[in-house]
Amino acid sequence: ELMISLKVNTSLNYLNLSYCDICSEGAYLFRDFFENDKNNLKSLDLTGNSIYSKGAADIFNCLSENAKNVKLEEIILESCYITSDEEFTLS
Repeated sequence: ELMISLKVNTSLNYLNLSYCDICSEGAYLFRDFFENDKNNLKSLDLTGNSIYSKGAADIFNCLSENAKNVKLEEIILESCYITSDEEFTLS
């Protein structure tokens, strides 16, 4: 439901979803949000979620694929279990 609301929101500039139990599969859902050319999000805080390297790669690939729609200036991924031990593949 959150992603449905976010997809139609055009005024949100800062979104703090720290410690919201978002997992790597949940990170993939941001794809729909960033595909929206009307989103104005400038800062996204995902601190403390179990994103792991796979979820981070999904987010960054989505940002790259939708670069013309993305206004994001900052993404915070502190304590998201992203390590150099895991495969981190960007398309």
